Amino acid sequence: MDDPILALPKRHGHYIVDVDASYEQLGCCLQQRQTDGEYHPIGYYSRALLPAEKNYFATEIEALGVVWAVTYLRSYLEGAECVVRCDHRALLSVLTSMSPNARISRWRLRLSEYNSEIRHKPGKDHKVTDALSRLPTEGLDTSPLDEGIPVLAFETRASDALKDATTNRITAAMTTSSHHGHATADDGSGQSGKRKEGKVEWGGARRGRSAMRRGRAT
Repeated sequence: MDDPILALPKRHGHYIVDVDASYEQLGCCLQQRQTDGEYHPIGYYSRALLPAEKNYFATEIEALGVVWAVTYLRSYLEGAECVVRCDHRALLSVLTSMSPNARISRWRLRLSEYNSEIRHKPGKDHKVTDALSRLPTEGLDTSPLDEGIPVLAFETRASDALKDATTNRITAAMTTSSHHGHATADDGSGQSGKRKEGKVEWGGARRGRSAMRRGRAT
């Protein structure tokens, strides 16, 4: 009986991802070291390039292939050690150092989530993924690459205390402004007035004038 073409993934085992790209589609092969010490394929994958992606220059397309392969295989590679092999030597520096290209810089941040190492593999030994990236295939995945950068945030006791202090300051400011809106005024003679809509009505003076009018009337 012949050996199976694909092996079942193991909980523990080093991975290798071979990636290649053409101007039409991307291809990758996932391999894992099995109990016999040899690397066996877990799966073969391809993805068609979107119309906009076909306008990328060569290094961007090769980098897109690496990022697509790693993120697509996230369920296997997250938390595991892996080696990503490609035949485009420029990626060894492009995806591991700062780049003036904003798109590649975002992809480099995406790759930083994984415990991966990028290595060069000569094209003459890269036949499997080269075929996956070139053989015309119908019904290929055309989902756009998610370029969002996940951010992990931590809340500590210090951040909670800062949040409470900020809330207290806002509450105190609102209370102060509310009191100013209903403040009473004093002219120094014991007469107080109510401030209403920006006007001060002096209660003592108003009562005095009313009494004088009543005296004249009688």
